[in-house]
Amino acid sequence: MTRSHHYALFVFVVIFALVLSISLAGLNLLLMQNIQTSNQGWNGFSKASSSIKSANNDVRTLLFSINSLGNENIVIFAPKKVYTKDDSQMLLQKVQEGSTLLISDNSLKTFFLLRAFNITQGTDIVVDFEKYNRRQDLPIVSFNHYSNQGTLALRQPGYILSAPRQASILAMTSKQSYTDTNDDQMISDADTKGPFPIALRAKVGKGKVIYVADKHIFSNDMIDREQNHEFFESLLAEFSPTRPIILDETHSKEQNIPVDIINLSMNAVKKSNIVVWSFIIIFLVMILPELITLLKRKEVKRKSARGKFAGLCQQIKSDAKKKRNLDSWMIENMGRALIEQIQRRAHTKTEDPEELTREIHYYHPEIDATVLNNLIIIIISIEKKHKKVSSAEAKTALQSIEDILAQLNRQNIN
Repeated sequence: MTRSHHYALFVFVVIFALVLSISLAGLNLLLMQNIQTSNQGWNGFSKASSSIKSANNDVRTLLFSINSLGNENIVIFAPKKVYTKDDSQMLLQKVQEGSTLLISDNSLKTFFLLRAFNITQGTDIVVDFEKYNRRQDLPIVSFNHYSNQGTLALRQPGYILSAPRQASILAMTSKQSYTDTNDDQMISDADTKGPFPIALRAKVGKGKVIYVADKHIFSNDMIDREQNHEFFESLLAEFSPTRPIILDETHSKEQNIPVDIINLSMNAVKKSNIVVWSFIIIFLVMILPELITLLKRKEVKRKSARGKFAGLCQQIKSDAKKKRNLDSWMIENMGRALIEQIQRRAHTKTEDPEELTREIHYYHPEIDATVLNNLIIIIISIEKKHKKVSSAEAKTALQSIEDILAQLNRQNIN
């Protein structure tokens, strides 16, 4: 395989790796957006997920079916698909056997699930005229959970209509709260007056269920408002530390993503990236010596091109500003090119002006020997720092060198 083939293969591998990395990053973003507990956007639950992982070393994300549940504790945030009666009975059984279930939602997606625990939800938005943040549908309510007390910031919450007798109410709206039945954010005859329970905890068999009637309260946008975070951490203290915690994402997707795509979890994507970049590094190590050799040869060719007339003129233009004595420097460099051409033609290494003049005049009698001899004397004298030339001398000398070089180059081509 030639060096050009190596170079082409290197370019292909780099482009392929970049395309693959971008594709994997896009897949990673797709997964994170559809997995709520990994979504770092305002409507995601990545902050709450981090708190859970800080409280328990064994936290898992369930993506497919709740049929695979064992004896874990379970957390459900704002589902987008309905928990069926079968789903609800299965979760009830897990709680009765000792699991703790935390539900944060106020939509009909959890209607059957809450009914399994004898909890009836009110899905009308609650507005509060006593304490709120900017709008009445953003109420601020008090909570009391064991020794933890404070206020919660809610966002268009629902409420609890009925609960089991053994339930403990953890948070209530004020007496100036109403259900906004007709969605006008105003008090009307159709609205029901509070206070309304917003959060509860109930013992169910060997386990317990915790319900908060606000699907936004633990989202990234809301969890740091008021004392929402402290309330959430106090609820996590209800979880048995000996049981793993399941983040239930089986109902968090509005549309089903193909199973073969979801199976590429974020960890798999990260591993794929590691494999890709490992391959690139190994390939670079293999091809690097060849690449360095290729670059060195190009540099040698570039330097040798300076001795040619066209390359020399280009170098003079780019480097002229850096030289103090431009006249002498230009004559020295262009003259050096002339001397090297004469030496190659005459097959000699001598720099004696008369001998060089005699040799080149033998091959090219059309060149004026006197002019050439004087030029070589000036060039060698400048190289040895014995002479500097005036602008007038330089103009004449450079023109002569340029003419002679052009003649030699034309004869080379011919």
